[in-house]
Amino acid sequence: MMSIFLTFSWPLSILKFLISIKAAKLNFLKTNEETLIVIMLTRLLCQPK
Repeated sequence: MMSIFLTFSWPLSILKFLISIKAAKLNFLKTNEETLIVIMLTRLLCQPK
């Protein structure tokens, strides 16, 4: 049950994160975006539930 919740919740979080990056795209370099995405993915996947 919890794994199903995670499967559906973390893609939504990533989508929101990517949209926020798009909105602030002028403030980020491409490499910074990729680094932030990796950090966010790591936090989401390692988040204790």
